[in-house]
Amino acid sequence: MNVSGVATEFELFPNVIHEVHGHDWSCILEAYYLREFLANIRVGAPEIFHSHRFLIMNRNSRWTQIDPPDSGDDVVLIWLGDEEGTIPHGLSRKFRLILKSYWPLSEAVGNMHPFPLCGSSAVLEKDTVPFEERKTGVFFSGNLNSNRVDFYRQFIPWGGFPTGNLPLLARKLIARGLGTRLGRLLPRDFSASFPDSEISFTGGFAQGYPPGEFAIRLADSKIAICPPGFTSHETIRHYEAMSQGCVVISSPLPPNPFYSGSPVIELKNWQLLRPLILNLIEDAESLGEISRLTRSWWRNHCSPEALAQKITLVLKKKSR
Repeated sequence: MNVSGVATEFELFPNVIHEVHGHDWSCILEAYYLREFLANIRVGAPEIFHSHRFLIMNRNSRWTQIDPPDSGDDVVLIWLGDEEGTIPHGLSRKFRLILKSYWPLSEAVGNMHPFPLCGSSAVLEKDTVPFEERKTGVFFSGNLNSNRVDFYRQFIPWGGFPTGNLPLLARKLIARGLGTRLGRLLPRDFSASFPDSEISFTGGFAQGYPPGEFAIRLADSKIAICPPGFTSHETIRHYEAMSQGCVVISSPLPPNPFYSGSPVIELKNWQLLRPLILNLIEDAESLGEISRLTRSWWRNHCSPEALAQKITLVLKKKSR
């Protein structure tokens, strides 16, 4: 349910702070999700919403010391962007609540709770396409980083290389080679691997489709392959694909509540990808059922509405 309305962020969320953009925090990639999450709390529990400040922080703990500019017993920290998956024990006493993306554990720890990677506004605002009307069988478009070398290798012969997963050092060396002028001559488009599909590797981060075009193509896809990001196995692509009801294929994910028990298909070895997809596309009924379950999982476990309900209950208990 879209409850944020047409008012500006100043009017709706005067108690929301962004450490970089100030009140212009709505321009960030995850703006739609955050807006709906906060609006659902504001509408469902106005006394809880207005008695707290919400600080949105987007930093990776690898590159900088984390020292948020605002803290206090009335502040809820929403920490995005930390692909390292750290548990911020040192910060816990500074806030009423910490909502943390890239959460590596199966449950909350003290006043620290898992928070989704949200997904881009372009995808989450896109209407879903009925599954039977989708034209693309399998979709992937993204950068070829070292964590995706094993995935890439399933589409191209590698001579004497083993077909199983490679050690990290080997993946890094291969990825570095693929980034050279000679490496860029290797094929990057493997759309012919499966019927009516699009599988392509770009030359760098954010060099693929513009957000709006990516959203259209993802929404029109039945199966979405979600390989690891630069650091973490989970990416915003997982949430975007779930929100659109795609059948999601991924490498193993952390045991947090957004994945544990979900319909996401996890592969320990990308060598299993081709037979898995061929089996899936031969059974249209089962494929459609997985899509339905995925969309339901998104609504009940990952959506801004579901998270708002959960966090509202947590804040009510802490306010007693």
